[in-house]
Amino acid sequence: MKCIPIFCCLLLTIAGCKKKTCGTDAPTLKATRMAGTTDSIRYNLYYISGSCYIYKGLQERDSANVHMISVPEAKTDCECVGTALQRHVAYAFKTPAPGAYYYKWNNTSDRIDTVIIP
Repeated sequence: MKCIPIFCCLLLTIAGCKKKTCGTDAPTLKATRMAGTTDSIRYNLYYISGSCYIYKGLQERDSANVHMISVPEAKTDCECVGTALQRHVAYAFKTPAPGAYYYKWNNTSDRIDTVIIP
């Protein structure tokens, strides 16, 4: 029966362990419209990132008829200092039905682009 106390201590030790998370960041974006086919609208998104961050994909959400686009990143190492890097990612979407559409690049930007589909 000596195994039960050892097993309980081991279980409590494992349960108390957590993976250390450093958080995420959403850098400020600069969006430049690119030429493309008539069936899609394309933007090139530029942002400044640290060498300690990794790209986590594009995140899209709608808020009051405005499409909010952001680029979340996760820090690779909590102690990493790193250097600043300019990065870019392409963003394209199929041309929606005729009308006016509004795109905002990250929550930190006041800029809203209006796209009018005739």
